[in-house]
Amino acid sequence: IYYLDIYDGKTLHSYDPVSKNNFRLTTEKVDNFSIIGDYIYMNMVTYGLNNDTYRMNIKTMTAPEMVNSYDVKQIVSDGKYIYYVYCDALGAAKSIHKADMDGQNDIEIFEYAADNLVLYNGTLYFCAKPTAVQTIMKIENVATVTTAQEKVCVNSDYACDVFTISDGVIYFRENYGMAWKYHRLSKMNVDGTGYAVMVTSATDPVEIVVADGYVYYANSADTAGDYNLYRISVNGKEGEQQKLTNGMYVSEICVVGNKVYYINYYLGGTLGDSHLYEIGTDGSDVKKVA
Repeated sequence: IYYLDIYDGKTLHSYDPVSKNNFRLTTEKVDNFSIIGDYIYMNMVTYGLNNDTYRMNIKTMTAPEMVNSYDVKQIVSDGKYIYYVYCDALGAAKSIHKADMDGQNDIEIFEYAADNLVLYNGTLYFCAKPTAVQTIMKIENVATVTTAQEKVCVNSDYACDVFTISDGVIYFRENYGMAWKYHRLSKMNVDGTGYAVMVTSATDPVEIVVADGYVYYANSADTAGDYNLYRISVNGKEGEQQKLTNGMYVSEICVVGNKVYYINYYLGGTLGDSHLYEIGTDGSDVKKVA
């Protein structure tokens, strides 16, 4: 399990669920990271000032090497190229870039602000705002793209800013109602068909992970009626969701075997402590592990 330890300057750490060993992997603060093959790509704050992109081989544990001097997030890869959100000097998303695995031959392939990059079957999916509504968009055959692409929506009927994809289905945070102030967990196929609402009551899923036939989601502490961790079958509907935690603001969900790992973040008025926790996928045996 790889995570950022807020009690150690937000450096990158690893935790082995088997040996229970915990190691610090960087000496510098890390803003975000992605695991791609044998490498961790990370946005590292060097000299306490610059947000640069580095990668480190997590098998050989060699020193991090610079990929580029850009402030980036949401790095994904098909094994030949990396794709990422390029940010400006203030950390705001500006565009999507594509580059070789080592950062060479970097080009812009989408010239608007984007977030939540997901690569699925050669198509790059992401959230962007082509009009007044932020929705899920895509770039097909993205590995062959050499220039900035047009705006193509998966289905512009649904406002969304958080989603994941599993087995051809998009599970997403649907924003709806006046000024899109209400939220629910919904799903649709990757071609935009088969839309269905899964959970509406007291729900605002700001993180979504699919594993072993279940959708795990963490609610917002600001807008949901209940900010805990839940799960529901991929074929489930309203009323079938299972509450896994009690009184925890859950973030950075990771499912490994029959365990869920997450950060129990502290956030204005909630009872989090910003440590790494482990809980059974059925909600049993919750414990702090790092």
